[in-house]
Amino acid sequence: MVDGPEPFIGDGIGLGILAKVGMDVLVAEGLDALANYLEAEVKKTSSSVPKHKKKVASSQEGEKVRTPDTHPDDFGPRDSDGRTKNKHTKEEWEKSNIPDASQKTHKGEKWKVFNRKNEKVGQVKEDGTVLQWK
Repeated sequence: MVDGPEPFIGDGIGLGILAKVGMDVLVAEGLDALANYLEAEVKKTSSSVPKHKKKVASSQEGEKVRTPDTHPDDFGPRDSDGRTKNKHTKEEWEKSNIPDASQKTHKGEKWKVFNRKNEKVGQVKEDGTVLQWK
């Protein structure tokens, strides 16, 4: 968490930024340097979620997630409806059976993903690319 930033006078360079970030103290020469550092920290934090626990519902379009095609060990057996459940996220996956002209895909080339309440939360290509969500 950033407690600062607090301005200070640098070594003759001019105004700098001093910010406490968690247990670290950051000295940056200007707001741009501070912003770049904080952006990198946010990326590190958000990418620290283990990939096997990444939910489609919390993913952005274009991100990659694990699918029954790419990581079959992460999924249980198919039920009578043809759905399979991700063992880690509890999301249910079902092969799409409707052609999508806008995506130029054919029947079965993408997955529909549902949450525990049976609400559709997204569509994912076989390679794990999130096409849309909610």
